[in-house]
Amino acid sequence: MRSTLLVTLSLVLAIASLGQGGQAPPRVTLHMSFDGTVEADFSANGQKKFNYVHVAYRPGVRAQGAQFGSEEFPCGLVVPTEGIFDKRHATIEFWFMPLWNPADPLEQKRVRILLNDDTADGRPGQFWIGTRGGRLFAALRGDNLEVVSGPISAWKPETWHHVAVTLDSEHGMELYLDGERVASRAMRWVLPQSRRLYLGANRLGSQRADGLFDELRIYDRAL
Repeated sequence: MRSTLLVTLSLVLAIASLGQGGQAPPRVTLHMSFDGTVEADFSANGQKKFNYVHVAYRPGVRAQGAQFGSEEFPCGLVVPTEGIFDKRHATIEFWFMPLWNPADPLEQKRVRILLNDDTADGRPGQFWIGTRGGRLFAALRGDNLEVVSGPISAWKPETWHHVAVTLDSEHGMELYLDGERVASRAMRWVLPQSRRLYLGANRLGSQRADGLFDELRIYDRAL
């Protein structure tokens, strides 16, 4: 099932790149495979090593996945995003394995932040991906707080799932779960660039994701 989904997602990305009306192919600005390291395989700003305190590796989607932002490994991963993540036009995708039960009502009461950013002057940022109430959400704060979300209460603990969010400041935001578009919102925004991206927890190290990450990619446009 997982290998079939990987092939399907690859085809979706390939078709999307062909249907852009003569534009250059989408560029991967960041790729983190987490295969025994949190260094980037490719980073558009030239930085390969990122800040973290504790990380553990377990079997992932392709080889290994990384565990941080959990009770056992509480500190997340900090990624400098200058030249990597432009919220005007971008796609961010990754695999996530919850180490908790998304169907548990007690777990659903908790807010878990999978990733979020901050602004160039270090203030809390404008973009989050997280879970709450049996749903996974992506939120963007411009003039207003805009949210798209999809159900995850059918997910099982310790199973891998694919998450993707597309951003286009002239059209809106879309959320994909396991290759299926589950939510979209038409909107426009003008936002300052991010300074850092925090993975596995919020920027203060709380609201931890309590899960594993694998194959994180950021593209330079909405696919």
